[in-house]
Amino acid sequence: PRRAVAVTFDDGYADNYALAYPILQKYAVPATVFASSGLIGSRKIFWWDKIGEMFKKTHRPVLETATIRRAADNLIRLPTVILLSSPTERRAAASNVVKALGQLEHGRVAAVVEVLTDQLGVGAEQIDTERHRLLTWSELQTMAANGVDIGAHTVTHQNLARIRNEGELRKEVNESKRQLEEGMGKRVRGFAYPYGLPQHYNGAVRAAVVDAGFRYACAAREGRVTPESDRYEISRISMANAPLPLALWKVFKCL
Repeated sequence: PRRAVAVTFDDGYADNYALAYPILQKYAVPATVFASSGLIGSRKIFWWDKIGEMFKKTHRPVLETATIRRAADNLIRLPTVILLSSPTERRAAASNVVKALGQLEHGRVAAVVEVLTDQLGVGAEQIDTERHRLLTWSELQTMAANGVDIGAHTVTHQNLARIRNEGELRKEVNESKRQLEEGMGKRVRGFAYPYGLPQHYNGAVRAAVVDAGFRYACAAREGRVTPESDRYEISRISMANAPLPLALWKVFKCL
């Protein structure tokens, strides 16, 4: 409908249920949660949250990046030395490392995270997993039964454009749909590309999504949706860390 707004949440964080869901229910606002099926109900957290926790908890004053760059096969650019002497420097470092790793394939990201764990000296017991907890199946089922549509966001939240093996690519797409449908007992129609920028999906990824039977797919490119929009590349408006006035302005400028 004209001037309609669609509310979506990516990844499947538990705060979608704890914080957003009661508000959506109170005001009868429909929404869609795109969940990474392989992490639902687990105690695992996303790699970027783990990196953020490690930089936050580290007591190392500097980080030398030569080993990190080697673990990434020298496919990322980072300063030779990163200063970590203040909270501001540690936050900036975490942001820069996460941004750099977002361009890599899943295996290289895991290798870099392992190196970072050693270099920053932050063990698993120091990671606040509860703060970054993902949805349980029970929470997902409750939302799905009460007006929240559930979409797929792959199994493990990989950069799909970096997957070279077509079988692995299609498994990430197909299995996410199958696992969610089996876990909820409901059909899953929508898909959201992990990370969602043009460099994170391509023709092969789109074909896998179409062939899996999804009716539409959301990207992260900002923009207005019209009847002529490609329904396998739907634009959205990011609200990440946006204060309320900016969030409202971003929405209303597209209406």
